[in-house]
Amino acid sequence: MQLKGPVGKAHSGIGSPDNPDQAIAAPACGVNRSFALRIAVIGSGYVGLVTGACFAELGVHVTCVDIDEDKVRRLSAGDIPIHEPGLEALVRPALANGRLRFTSDLRAAVAGREVVFIAVGTPSDEDGSADLRHVLAAAQAVGDAIDGFTVVVDKSTVPVGTA
Repeated sequence: MQLKGPVGKAHSGIGSPDNPDQAIAAPACGVNRSFALRIAVIGSGYVGLVTGACFAELGVHVTCVDIDEDKVRRLSAGDIPIHEPGLEALVRPALANGRLRFTSDLRAAVAGREVVFIAVGTPSDEDGSADLRHVLAAAQAVGDAIDGFTVVVDKSTVPVGTA
């Protein structure tokens, strides 16, 4: 497989773009943690918190955003408000090493990020359809806040054809 690195240099993905023959030692999980990808996750419920914690475990720098200031304070202190087996074991070390942080400031969290995940709730409307107000509001806020090329991923549960 050929990948394009800085200045369009082709490389195999085995080593660095500047020296493709130099092997990079991978951690036990087989993931190259030598890069500093920065992402934001909008929403810190089940989907957002688990997504952020897993990416932080892989070495990605993650900022999770939530509008609930109390939840942000609790998460920042390592208090996990949901039950998900193994989640605490991912969140606490990521907080301690600085790869995972929480904020209510969406604009600051999104600025300069390469990828932004939208992982907000989609409660059911009275007729059973998905209420997309939170997803659309988050998408608008992200669009207003990005300051360069950014991949925006909708991880919220939405009906097929919504995009």
